[in-house]
Amino acid sequence: MAHGFVQQSGGRLEIESVEGRGTTVRMILPRDREVGERGDRPAVPGNRARPLDTSTAPSLILVVDDSREAAALAEEALQDIGYRVVVAHSTEEALKRFDEASASGDGFKLVFTDVIMPGGANGITLAEKVRKRDPALPVVLTTGYNDEMAIDGPQPHAMDVLGKPYRRSEMIDRLQAALRRGARTGPGRMT
Repeated sequence: MAHGFVQQSGGRLEIESVEGRGTTVRMILPRDREVGERGDRPAVPGNRARPLDTSTAPSLILVVDDSREAAALAEEALQDIGYRVVVAHSTEEALKRFDEASASGDGFKLVFTDVIMPGGANGITLAEKVRKRDPALPVVLTTGYNDEMAIDGPQPHAMDVLGKPYRRSEMIDRLQAALRRGARTGPGRMT
């Protein structure tokens, strides 16, 4: 998982191990939002922003992950291509944000949530709760425990599972596909 996070962030791992002395692991990451004189951000291999899919813009997306770093990466990637993003770090916070957006009339068009979260409800429970409020809402789950999801985890209807680590472009493609399916399905209909 550490390798996947570093690779997804455009960095690398350096590992040194000496028998009897121990192991040192270095995470080498690019600087956050390094800005040059012209205001350009340096290109990070594999992290080029793709053009906005105008059939789904400007969709409001709820990103839920207890890892602040993972949530920030998803938020930045989605904002870079024009989506509006709200981040939550627990299922309780996510439900609060979901209800606030619904009450304001600016509801979410998609929920992207980690499955495994500490404390109360997990991402599957969150998905079930938001789908009770909006049955046609696309939900994409993400987890580093891919084998367990495939074998043990329930696969709620019309929910995609994106394994961690994932590439930025893979996440964007998967979320845009879910948004398109949700738009075709329309309110109140299941995909």
